[in-house]
Amino acid sequence: MRHRDLLILCLVLISWFRILAAEPADKEPFEMAKAIQPRFEGASWLYTSKLYEGDQWSPAGSSREDVQAVIEIDGVKCYKVQLTVDWRGIMDRLAGEQLTEDAYSYYWEYANEQGSYNYSGGDTIEIQYPAPTSLDQFELTLPYPVKKGHKYIAEDSNYEVIETEAKVKVPAGEFVCTVYQALYVDDPDYISRQRLYMSVGVGLVRWEEYERIEGVWKLTYQDDLVEYDFNLPADEADERETGNEPIVTVDSKL
Repeated sequence: MRHRDLLILCLVLISWFRILAAEPADKEPFEMAKAIQPRFEGASWLYTSKLYEGDQWSPAGSSREDVQAVIEIDGVKCYKVQLTVDWRGIMDRLAGEQLTEDAYSYYWEYANEQGSYNYSGGDTIEIQYPAPTSLDQFELTLPYPVKKGHKYIAEDSNYEVIETEAKVKVPAGEFVCTVYQALYVDDPDYISRQRLYMSVGVGLVRWEEYERIEGVWKLTYQDDLVEYDFNLPADEADERETGNEPIVTVDSKL
């Protein structure tokens, strides 16, 4: 009986170890410090805007991203972002000019090891932006890590990664960015493209919009990051580090 009991015990242990070996280890939570577009509850990003006419530019107000809410879907945190485009100049502000509802737009985002995912309702009125109920409603808009030259379609636009280590200097500092270019052809008579300069652990550093005029791409708008606040406890904020060693620049005429 003793030998038989020992044999049974050995078989049980072998089966148990096989089960453990077959089960994947618990996946470590994704760190926002590695995200191409990090989001945190209460975080904000402020940008200054410029309007270009030829080689000349003039101030065009500011824009701001604010994380307003956080929900969890299937264990993944999803962040509601309010984008405010403030076109008012100094005189408009002094005169008490108020922003209209079309100055605000809303969307949801989450990030993982594949990149940044986006979901929006396609309108600017908040009530028409129901909270997502499934991760299937999101679309991978900014894949990361990614290689230069990678092309894909997202949000009905043709995207291309035109640089992965671009040096960008803005009021908020100097950053190394991955540059995503999106081409929009809604009207054959009007073709535009946007460039998003994204820095790991920071997010959007610069945004540019171009129009094709007489066969030549012309820069029309540019937003530069002025400041950002992740709304983190002091000890967590001190631990966050981002790469800042520049390698190349991006030619706006590409």
